[in-house]
Amino acid sequence: DINHILDHNKVDFALVHNVVSVISNSAYKTLIKRNVPIIKYLQNYNLVCLNGALDCGVKCNKCQSNGMVGVKNGCYKGSRIYSFIKLLIKMDMDKNVVPHIKAFMPNSAFVMNEHIRRGIPKDRMYVMYNYVNIPRVNKSDEENRYYLYFGRLSNEKGVMTLLKAFSENRKIPLTIMGEGPLEESIIQLINNNELDNVSFIGSKKGEELLKVVAGAKAVVVPSEWNEPLPRTILEAYSQGIPVIGSNLGGIPEMIDQGETGYIFDAGDADSLYDAVSKIESLDQSTYELMRKKCLKRLKDKYTEQAYFQRFIKCVEEIK
Repeated sequence: DINHILDHNKVDFALVHNVVSVISNSAYKTLIKRNVPIIKYLQNYNLVCLNGALDCGVKCNKCQSNGMVGVKNGCYKGSRIYSFIKLLIKMDMDKNVVPHIKAFMPNSAFVMNEHIRRGIPKDRMYVMYNYVNIPRVNKSDEENRYYLYFGRLSNEKGVMTLLKAFSENRKIPLTIMGEGPLEESIIQLINNNELDNVSFIGSKKGEELLKVVAGAKAVVVPSEWNEPLPRTILEAYSQGIPVIGSNLGGIPEMIDQGETGYIFDAGDADSLYDAVSKIESLDQSTYELMRKKCLKRLKDKYTEQAYFQRFIKCVEEIK
């Protein structure tokens, strides 16, 4: 199929996302054989990790020097067989593909540094922050009253740490919006502990979701894994809402401490609530200024225009 495209089109370069496991490394090899410059998006950790998440702590570092550690741990799909196949694919990629890739586009500086640390040259890196085109929605009736978590309800997202922080400090309202494997546990925890300050509203989409975001005092992103670049932060900024985020992955580089929100220690409920207290201590004029800075941060860094400028610079330099 790729050969057919190349036979019938003038192709200046190929922009490749994830091809494993359905398309396979053959996509790269066809492009290399046809002398088509390759730009590789790095929106996760697939080039350096069998499961693409780097979420096994110290074990992940051991895996870099000995890939069989990842096989033994069943890192890919919880299966040693699948993990062994993934390791073979990775070894082929490292030897026969990576040296031929002209440029890499990580979606955060953190993702870039994790790949550099594992051997991919810095001079081929072009950080490409994602962008959003999200309009501001009409104000909510309960604007800027509650703190909001929205997204997948799973352990690595830090939702339980969030609930612990607000269960120990019940004067401030928290709204949880989303779905996932922890949904029933969260509902049970709220009911069993009579957490009157915590509301679970399920999953929302589109304008309905944005109205909930626009009504928040701050959005909390308590992730306990190295998220490359959470879209939830961009969605919060699009409505001029500050963000309280953990100190992992690409989250800290998205938040200007004390300007567009606050950073806390991942997994630490007390640290999280300290950040909430800082928002609570702001007078109205300072808080409104913070909201304006959130909108400006989005406009300066996470717009389509800013994205295209970085993209064009990369393409011009690989010619």
